[in-house]
This record gives sequence, structure tokens and C-alpha cells, in this order.
Amino acid sequence: MEQADVVMVIGARINWMLSFGRGKWNPDVKFIQLDVEPTEIDRNVPVAAPVVGDMNLSLDAILAGLKGKTMQADPTWVTSLQAESKEKNAKFQARLTDALTASPMNHWSAIAAIKPILESNPDVILINEGANTLDDTRDSVDMSLPRHRVDCASWSIMGMGMGSAIGAAVATGKSVVAVEGDSAFGFSGMDFATACRYQLPVTVVVFNNGGIYNGIGVNPSGGSAPAPTTLDINARYDKIGEAFGAKSYYVTTPAELTAALKEAIASKKPAMIDVQLAADSGKESGHIGYLNPTPIIEYTV
Repeated sequence: MEQADVVMVIGARINWMLSFGRGKWNPDVKFIQLDVEPTEIDRNVPVAAPVVGDMNLSLDAILAGLKGKTMQADPTWVTSLQAESKEKNAKFQARLTDALTASPMNHWSAIAAIKPILESNPDVILINEGANTLDDTRDSVDMSLPRHRVDCASWSIMGMGMGSAIGAAVATGKSVVAVEGDSAFGFSGMDFATACRYQLPVTVVVFNNGGIYNGIGVNPSGGSAPAPTTLDINARYDKIGEAFGAKSYYVTTPAELTAALKEAIASKKPAMIDVQLAADSGKESGHIGYLNPTPIIEYTV
């Protein structure tokens, strides 16, 4: 087994965040996985060396077994990662800067307004869910304090946003900002009423692009009915906040979003911000299109 073909996964899951161990991974890679949950072993790819148990005890045992042995990493590895990270960060920044002039706004326009506010208020807890809304926010917004970002993580579920926002506010007393895709918000949006009832410092930011993967897309099933992933691009999510007494905003430009988010966080009260995006803003989430099933039989008409 060559050294370059071995990956040790410690306290993480070989799930959607790691492309399920497929895609761009070397097909000959061998995984060493340390996990407390035995059912996570071999879930998506075979694990050559599973270690099930407490992380501290597992690592202590591994380090004890390595005593007297020498290891040598590629001396260019860390510097190459740093160089690639710098290059990609520059690309993201250029994308964010260019998006500030987009009209109507897209996901990057909205994130360009949100990013500096959250990063200059590191003690704010960020809740994040959605498709493109989750992907792009995770890629762009840096966190500087531990346990201040909560998202769908291992289970890749939608609907965790409002419960997580309420729980974070109650448990910590800190200000919480939930950046939500419109589809994701729809799974548990009415729970925002609880944040309003208890006057929790929760600001909900809904990215409204009329659903996921281009809300104006053609229904793949045919017919005149809307596609199942299509929502109403003209929906006014701010009215939900208004109904329960929260300060509410409807914004159509990055400048309006910047002003609304700053004011909402400073109020330390419930707030709802409806961010109007273009209906064609977005693409298939997660860059994992290769996982889509390939038809066994191709039909022609």
C-alpha cells in the first residue's frame, strides 16, 4: 500500500462533505476511519482499517503503537495546500465582488453582503441550511470561534434550521443568524413563531430564488404543472415575521441586505429578512452530479 493512497479520517464521516469517498478521490485510496459509531464503518466505501471507540483513547493507542517508528510527509504538501487555498480564496473573493453589481441579486450577491458582517461579529452563531445557500455560505463565510457554525453536517437534512436557531439562542444567550434557502426554510419555517414568542435574538435570512436548482425550470415529468422543486418567486417570507411581531425586511440589493442585517443583529430581537434573488439563481447542489443514477436503458422517441 503506497503512502499516497492512504487517508485517515478522524472524527469525520465519509459522507456528502467528502463526496462519499468517490468522485475526485483516487479510486485506489485506502481509508483508515476513527469513529465512535460502528454503523458508520463501510457505510459508503470500504474502510481498510476501522477503529471504533473514543477518539482520545483511539489516538493514544495509535500514537503508542507508533513509538520508535518514523514517518516522513511530503515536505511540499502543506505549502501546496496553503498555495491552493490562497488561490481559491482569491477566486471566491472575485466572485463575491463581481456579484455585487448583479441585478436581480444571486446567491453570491447576498453572501457578499452577509460575509463581512458575520466575520466582524465572530460571537454570532451561524445556522445554515439549504442547497446552494448552504454550499456557497460554507465555502465563503469563515468562522474564527469553535462551535459557532451549525448546519446539516453529517446527516445532510433540511428542516434543522429553526430548531437549531432556537436551541442555540436558548443554550448560549448569544445572537443567532440563520441563513436559509427558501426550500429549506419551508420545512420548519413556522417554528420561527417560537423565537418570536420568547423574544429570542434570532435573525432569519431567507434566500428566495423560487425553489432549488432554478425555480423557473421545466418540470421533468412534463405537463404544465410547476416542477416539484419550484416555489413561488414572489413569496414574501418577511410577512411571516411580521405576522408574529418580528421586525421584518424585504431586500432587493446588497446594500439593503447589509443595512437590514446589521440592524437586526444589533436589536437582539427576532427578525426576518426576505432576500429577493433571481429565479434562475442556483445550480445543482454539492458538485456531486456524478452520483446521479445513469439509466440502464436509453429510450428514443
